[in-house]
Amino acid sequence: MTMTDVLSIRGKKVLVTGGTSGIGKAVAAHFVRCGAEVAILGRRDGEAIAAEIGASFFRCDIAVDEEVARAFEAVKQELGMLDVLVLNAGTDNTGPLMADQPVSELRKLLAVNVEGLYSCLFHGQRVVSDGGSIIVTSSAASLLTFPTYGQYSASKAAGDSLTRTAALELAPRGVRVNAVCPGGVNTAMMSPDHPEFAMICKLTPLGRIAETADLIGIYQFLASDGSAYVTGQTIAVDGGATAGVGFGILGALR
Repeated sequence: MTMTDVLSIRGKKVLVTGGTSGIGKAVAAHFVRCGAEVAILGRRDGEAIAAEIGASFFRCDIAVDEEVARAFEAVKQELGMLDVLVLNAGTDNTGPLMADQPVSELRKLLAVNVEGLYSCLFHGQRVVSDGGSIIVTSSAASLLTFPTYGQYSASKAAGDSLTRTAALELAPRGVRVNAVCPGGVNTAMMSPDHPEFAMICKLTPLGRIAETADLIGIYQFLASDGSAYVTGQTIAVDGGATAGVGFGILGALR
């Protein structure tokens, strides 16, 4: 078997939550190009986006458990049992200090990033075949935090913990569960006019913010049989930001 065969996802049945924009859309489109059968979930109308990339669309707000249950069952009815489940949907509220963010704002964040993820893991494991793969989109902010990132980092760290627990609990079925932790990515959530865009470029040893094309390879690896012995991991794809202090930071301090 060649390396191309090992990393192939051709014919795999895949669901991507938060698949109408950003990382989720890029991953879904790449998987379609690789020959996978893909469905995407999103809160907003995504029919046109799904048609554009060659996927099917199901509307779902992951913060509403009943909607998750219905959507996952509908996907199962259309695609059958899934080989790959990409839990990408999430939200952020970075910017204000903890002193300026009341508990009500934290609850909004947890409803999506923690409760929503839990709901997707709860219902998702019932539609993933034995030997399948669940990939959670986390964040490098779960591994390295800054002022104004307190609530977001906490929510993503909680997601990493759920990922590890799910990996242990689903191991008897051969289902692998891993988290991808991107650093800053050039999407609508972190566009060039974002006040933190330039800061992230300096904080990142590779000296630039990521493009979605920088991330699709790790998702393909985790979806493929090439990662058959990888589970319970949080994998940073952050240009080296969590490795330590790079020259960009050292130069700014001089």
